[in-house]
Amino acid sequence: MDVQAEIRTWLLKQNDWLQEAADRLLKNGELSQVDFTALVAVLKTPAGQKPTKHRSFVELTNNPKVGDELRLVRIAEVVGIENLEPRIPLEFGSANLTVIYGHNGSGKSSYTRILKKVSGTPRAVDLKTNVFKAAPAHSKCSITSQLNGVESLHEWSVEGDAVDTLRGIDSTVT
Repeated sequence: MDVQAEIRTWLLKQNDWLQEAADRLLKNGELSQVDFTALVAVLKTPAGQKPTKHRSFVELTNNPKVGDELRLVRIAEVVGIENLEPRIPLEFGSANLTVIYGHNGSGKSSYTRILKKVSGTPRAVDLKTNVFKAAPAHSKCSITSQLNGVESLHEWSVEGDAVDTLRGIDSTVT
């Protein structure tokens, strides 16, 4: 039973205002006063009182299937993201758990923020450029992953969307 698919199906049967509220919650984790004002405006329209099918609710889709094995291999070629300027790629190894440690300011949290953005984690913070240097034309990095043993290279831009294949990543920081 795919609970996320059932929720998505149920949402698509609801009135437009409720779908809009759910979409904003899934993307942002909370509703702001601006969101409430916009939702009230939609609620008061005839269209807002009818179900629609135009939302994809991607936060509820594109998760790996049960039995799939998704592994991060490396993050490389980081350009213009946070204060990261790695000389060598960040390798994740082949074990089932990777622990990344280092001194304060060594980039651990910045790599985690990259993983949250690239995997489409709701409420992921926006990535910034290094404030002490001129901003590059494009902030980007490459991420190599393995899905069921098949390696893939993902060229990702900060301005781009999440990588569907990587939506199953759990990037927990403690």
